Amino acid sequence: MLKSTPSRTAGRSDNDLKADMIWQHFIVVEYRDMTYTKEIDQGCLCGILTTNTSVYFFIGRTSGEIMNDLFVSDCGDELRLSFDDLVKYHGRGSICGLSITYKVIQRGFEALVPGGAPARESLSVLTAFPGPGAQDAFELVGRVVTNGRYTVDKNIPPSDEISIAAFGSYYFRITCDNKSVELGVKPGVVRPEFIDIKRKKMKNLATPEESAKFRELQFEMSERVLPQDPADLVNVIQITD
Repeated sequence: MLKSTPSRTAGRSDNDLKADMIWQHFIVVEYRDMTYTKEIDQGCLCGILTTNTSVYFFIGRTSGEIMNDLFVSDCGDELRLSFDDLVKYHGRGSICGLSITYKVIQRGFEALVPGGAPARESLSVLTAFPGPGAQDAFELVGRVVTNGRYTVDKNIPPSDEISIAAFGSYYFRITCDNKSVELGVKPGVVRPEFIDIKRKKMKNLATPEESAKFRELQFEMSERVLPQDPADLVNVIQITD
């Protein structure tokens, strides 16, 4: 049964509205006929916007959606961490790195503890990606930076299974107790233009226009990867016990 709540979208443009829905973990359904009835029935109706050409229904994600939260155990308590929690901790300065690392952790936990919640104190991370978004994601989830269980080795090269980064590569190894999974963000997930401008920015060579474009690409990447299945973004290279 659909449960509606008052819409807070009056006066907003369609583009602004769709961007907000991404951060709030909502699905935007453009409803012109009965095509989307089944999809609407699977969620909770959270708001309606009427424009000159369309009616938009905003459907809250159900527990089966790809934006599933992360679960960890801390001192015997199970903690549920959403992407919004990561944003509250890190901010949006490196929103692209935060987003892709969220998907990396999803993929890693699926391989290490299917359906379970790893103990925070059992987690350690080795990565070739030095970005602050990745570091903060792992810190919030596993407290690995605070407790000295987070290592960056930028000498691990990219490969057919691991995307190149502006510096280093998108390689991650997550260990839980004595079990490890090696992961690589798939080549092509990170746009070449993003990497090129990031390298210029690291050398203070980017123009104001390129810096503005880079910021757009950061949000583009975040919005693109968050709704996707982690398996479509991240390779499981090897699992070792």
